[in-house]
Amino acid sequence: MNMMHKENGVTKDWKRFELGDQVLYVQPEIPDWIVISSDADQLLSSKKNDAASFYDRELLENAFGMEPLHPYSGRAAALHLSKLKECWFHITDVCNLSCRHCLFGASPAKTRSLAPELLESAVQQALALDCRLFSFTGGEPFLYPDFLGFLRTLLTENKDVHAAVLTNGMLLDQFLDELGAIDKFHLQISLDGLEKSHDGLRGKGSYKKLMENLVLMREAGIPFTLSMAISSENIEDLLQLVDIAAEVGAASIHLLYHFVRGKGSQEQFIPPDTILPALLAAWRRATELGLSIDNIETLRSQIFSTPGTRY
Repeated sequence: MNMMHKENGVTKDWKRFELGDQVLYVQPEIPDWIVISSDADQLLSSKKNDAASFYDRELLENAFGMEPLHPYSGRAAALHLSKLKECWFHITDVCNLSCRHCLFGASPAKTRSLAPELLESAVQQALALDCRLFSFTGGEPFLYPDFLGFLRTLLTENKDVHAAVLTNGMLLDQFLDELGAIDKFHLQISLDGLEKSHDGLRGKGSYKKLMENLVLMREAGIPFTLSMAISSENIEDLLQLVDIAAEVGAASIHLLYHFVRGKGSQEQFIPPDTILPALLAAWRRATELGLSIDNIETLRSQIFSTPGTRY
């Protein structure tokens, strides 16, 4: 149902949704939303024209009022850049795996990597812009020449900098001592479902090896999160992934949505309305286990932002 009203000559469309026993009105163009009681919903839907109903309805509709809606003029009109908060580097296409869903088509056969001097120069420029969060991905970052030496220097010379390293986790046992000696970083380790799903995407034996390395990470106290690239091949594993994350000591879970790009196929794609029920079930399970799914936390922060905020 659409609720129409005028304010300062501007017509606004509020769309009505039922969520269980709650009623939600959404204005997608602002955007804004409001949850109202069943009595208020009935009043808005009522066509009664008696004085009491009219004034009550008028008062309620004022709760939906905002400044007139102006055409969207782009982010630059509202946001002013003062510093760089976060910087990502894709440092190599070289990888020890050849995953069937890889967005970048990384593999052992690839040779392209970011030149070390270019990486160092870009990092220094980002630091000059007050960036304090760096993320490194690939390919497999631990195959980049002297990656741990570079990471150690970055974090020891810049006391308030934090780094995230996205990795398939297969090589971590080789760098256990070096990782244990570095502070202010965490690993985001890929786990794409249970053994059948994970091995089907990443190669036979990769699940078993990863599980062994996750136990080593937990025992060494090295901080890490788990990420899962959701596809039609592993969506059924999502709930059990939460249990595994809790068991191995992951700090949180991050979900990656499938792109039909690189090696990612259309057959692997899964629509959002199929993901949502599985995501909500996983979120409830994660809450029970004291884990967070950071996609949910990000969405929560956006939903409860100031009306008119766009992302």
